[in-house]
Amino acid sequence: MSYHFRGRSTHDAAEYRRWRAEAEAQDVIAAANASRAEASSLRQRLQDLNRQYDNDVRGLARRQARTEQQQQQQRHLLDQVSQRQEEFERLTERRQEELASELHEAIDESETRLQEEINEARAEATRQVAAVRQEVQVVRQEMQDGFETVDMRITTVRDELQKKTTALKAEIDQERKARLAKEADRIAEATALIDWLDDRLGDLRDSDSLDLNIEVVRIQEGVRNARQKLADKDKERALPIVDNAFSDYQTAYVESERRKGVIDGVTDHVLESTARLRELIGEGAFATVFAEEGERLLAAAELLDKRADSWHASYNWHIFKNERNQTVAAANALVAAAVELQSAVPNLTRRIQERDAKIEDIANAVTDLMGAADGFEATFANPKDPKSPRLLRTRIGHATVDAYLHLDGGFDVEAYGFQSAGDCQRMQERMQRKLQHVWHVDAAETSHDNPQSATISLPHSAERWQAVSSEIGSIASVLS
Repeated sequence: MSYHFRGRSTHDAAEYRRWRAEAEAQDVIAAANASRAEASSLRQRLQDLNRQYDNDVRGLARRQARTEQQQQQQRHLLDQVSQRQEEFERLTERRQEELASELHEAIDESETRLQEEINEARAEATRQVAAVRQEVQVVRQEMQDGFETVDMRITTVRDELQKKTTALKAEIDQERKARLAKEADRIAEATALIDWLDDRLGDLRDSDSLDLNIEVVRIQEGVRNARQKLADKDKERALPIVDNAFSDYQTAYVESERRKGVIDGVTDHVLESTARLRELIGEGAFATVFAEEGERLLAAAELLDKRADSWHASYNWHIFKNERNQTVAAANALVAAAVELQSAVPNLTRRIQERDAKIEDIANAVTDLMGAADGFEATFANPKDPKSPRLLRTRIGHATVDAYLHLDGGFDVEAYGFQSAGDCQRMQERMQRKLQHVWHVDAAETSHDNPQSATISLPHSAERWQAVSSEIGSIASVLS
């Protein structure tokens, strides 16, 4: 029996299994290294951009929110590395079970030989899993160290924010004291504080969108009550009432600045994620190899940008809270997916080039069998996707021969449109002998009704990049 894998052919089942295991292991390690590089780059960008923010309450809240979201992104990358390793190990274990079943069917004459084959395959799989586990563990440890560094930074910023919040309240209180220092009695102090609050309430003009309307109404009610007391005989009671209104103002103003900072920080993270998506899509051959995925990523980036821009424009805390987790999770997952696809580009590019180099051989084989061609058409099973099977369509008289070249090195050839069923049968026999001799293709099927159009059903290949491609569609759908 012959085996084909990524452009190579062999009659040795053990060699085929080794090729497959090595390729899958390399894919896992490449994806892990790409995630590590992305996490490292993310930490560097975070460090550089954090220096741009002022150290007021809003700036610190912005920095903290942004850092927390980027910490989530790093955590997503770290989890992705672990998940890919676990998937590889589960796949390896499943292949061992399938192999044992296949060997039982293929080896009848010797139970000893059967057990030796199974033991050898199991030992090779164990070595491969151990090697991948060791490589990935190094990557995970480095990423975990970086994650802990960011966690320490979050704690530091949280402490800074707490100190700055206390300092801001003290500054407001100092301003109050300065305003009241010139007043001689409690009535004058109350009047001055009411005037001061009237001036400062303008700083809370975004209170409705920031979901602080109740707090502002409470302050306004306190100011009105204090004014009423000043107009009544019980003027002395105006000062404690307006003092309470002042405390409410302090709390509301600090919270207003904090919420604006949080919205700004999360917006920064989302916009940076979409910028990174565009950067990844523009790197190397990404746009060529993953054209459809790139289009979906760009469409998702547009939706993310629009949502983040609307947060910043409206400062609507209620909408922001409802959309934040879903939006940030989508942004983080899309970046991680793009990083994993980018890691697969070099390998896929090489395989595409190797596959396309065989087109001429296929064309020559067809013309050897059927005579000079009236025309060749080279395209893809999916014209928008160069990773889909390469399609070489040859027209010779009434007949058409479609040759599909797969990325794993396999072939599917279909001929149809003959003038008679007899011509179809004779060509099938000649073509089968040719393909067996040259490419070890040993499965053939003849349709006795002499079809006049293509009927082939292409096999489905399940590679990791295909799963990631599907994930992109699922992630993007939640943003629509």
